[in-house]
Amino acid sequence: MFKFRIISFTALLGVLSFIFFNQTYGVTVFLALAALVAGLAIYELGSMLEKLDLPSFKLDAAFFGATFVWLFGNSFFWQYWLMAAIILLPIILGWGALLCSKEFAYTAKKLAVSAGLLLLTLPLILGLMLLGVASLNIFAYMVLVTKSGDTGAYCIGMLSNKITKGHNHPVAPHISPKKSIEGTVGGLVTAVGVSVLLGQCCGLFAVPLSWLLLAGILLFWGGFFGDLTESVLKRGCGIKDSGRILPGMGGVWDVLDSFIYNAPAFGLIFMILKLN
Repeated sequence: MFKFRIISFTALLGVLSFIFFNQTYGVTVFLALAALVAGLAIYELGSMLEKLDLPSFKLDAAFFGATFVWLFGNSFFWQYWLMAAIILLPIILGWGALLCSKEFAYTAKKLAVSAGLLLLTLPLILGLMLLGVASLNIFAYMVLVTKSGDTGAYCIGMLSNKITKGHNHPVAPHISPKKSIEGTVGGLVTAVGVSVLLGQCCGLFAVPLSWLLLAGILLFWGGFFGDLTESVLKRGCGIKDSGRILPGMGGVWDVLDSFIYNAPAFGLIFMILKLN
């Protein structure tokens, strides 16, 4: 399991490194990856909800979501006729499905769940995409700080559990029994440390130290609650991993969970600051 996790992590790191350092094709690959991840995440969420007897048009929703992200990330999306088509198409198809349905209640349920798949997934993906297109430095900062907090909490929690011989203090026992107060504190310190390191030492951008400290704290707690949110979802669906697409790491949502709140919030804040 650990070997497969290392392989998957190395592959993802390689793709992200190519995007970050390749000036010619980096953005194009980034947009294609964002569209692919959007489609996979929507489909995966639909598969999870099916275990709760919540059927959806998950394949259609995944295709629409991936197409929307790809067009949104490219300038030609803003041509009015294409923007109108991408907005009106699911509405027309949705009402058409009800019109032609022989089982109205079942089709209406699938349409409602399909809309939910898009609403729960697209803000996360679009937030990541907007950050990546606007500034790869900001994107790298947000991803590294968020994931360092997640990784720090896991490693320090494991170490503390060994030292205390299994007597860690749980922080959310009914949602995620393995999360501990010790690990949470360690993750918070790690996230803040990485935030300061990237801003002050690596020179990704020039902002006051107080901003880096605050951003590190906010990104850690955003990632923490995102992780808990996915834990609630998986526990409710009776599954351990959201999928199996990434050997050793689980599914797409197992990787994206810590960005559930951070990506849309950070993307929105960055856009507001940039516009002003």
